[in-house]
Amino acid sequence: MSTLIPFSVIIEKTLKEKRLWDYYNANFTGVNSKEFILNFVQSSGKEQISLYEDLEQMKSQPRLDHILNTFILGIYLYKEHKHLHSQINREIVRYKRLNDSISFEYIWFLICFFHDSGYEVEEQSKNHIDYISKIIEELQQVHLKNPSGVPRLYKNVYLSYLFYKRDQLKCLDHGIYAGIHLYYELCRIRKKKDDEKDGNLRWSENLINVYNYVAWIVLAHNIFFIDGGKEGETRNYKKYHLDSLITSQKIIKRSRHPVFFLFCLVDTIEPIKVLRKKDLLSNVLFSIDNKSLIIKLLKAGGECKSDYMKRVCDLNKWLTPVTKAEADSVIIKI
Repeated sequence: MSTLIPFSVIIEKTLKEKRLWDYYNANFTGVNSKEFILNFVQSSGKEQISLYEDLEQMKSQPRLDHILNTFILGIYLYKEHKHLHSQINREIVRYKRLNDSISFEYIWFLICFFHDSGYEVEEQSKNHIDYISKIIEELQQVHLKNPSGVPRLYKNVYLSYLFYKRDQLKCLDHGIYAGIHLYYELCRIRKKKDDEKDGNLRWSENLINVYNYVAWIVLAHNIFFIDGGKEGETRNYKKYHLDSLITSQKIIKRSRHPVFFLFCLVDTIEPIKVLRKKDLLSNVLFSIDNKSLIIKLLKAGGECKSDYMKRVCDLNKWLTPVTKAEADSVIIKI
């Protein structure tokens, strides 16, 4: 096992290695998380989609930091874990055959920067049932292609999950909202820009399959599995025909859906979303080899610290085995 490295150092060093992530060769020097994200989207020519406006209006600094950190941490793990790296490359080669400009960095940027772009909309929707119903009606008018990059069960549950969240949790689901909007908006501007022969960026029709792949990962990332242990929760899932989400099995396999696996892992273990303060990130230590990832917490504030460790340990229920190594330290199999 390699040396434990503070999370803040991982982010800082990976940001300096621009060759790893700077797909558009743009200028990101000396900017905060929000400016970085918006600049990246602008460099990609995708600032005309509605989700860009949602990112512009996002007020939560921890959420913006989380979006950027998720992007950078995923790049780091992709670089450091050779088996995961190889599996991801094998998965995306089908898209590279269609368009040789496609790379992991391109796909990862779209997933990470837009996965929480619907967060503000979800927050605004809370307890506004008519508003949620109107958005659901709009989402139902968009038809994604068959699932790609995720288990096929998501095709049969995502609409029911929207109604479950509306009726039981009184809110919209930001992942489903963002995934569907992302697919629709990217397809819309792709056609417009391709017709206009706009700029040096590529907008060929075969990108639609890439957009579909990215959209399914974004759509699925906030749909939760349950183990059936809580009677009321299980009854509600069955009421909304979400039976396939009631399981003690780990459905998301690294071997079958490596990018989705990586995203679920990174979205969960990225610490700023729970710890909320940047100065605490130096207290979260990471170490990785080709079998596992160790996370160790130094002093980080009682309640937030326990919430973060619970979030990480809960991966054992639905994604990958997690074991406690010692006090404030866990080993995650990857």
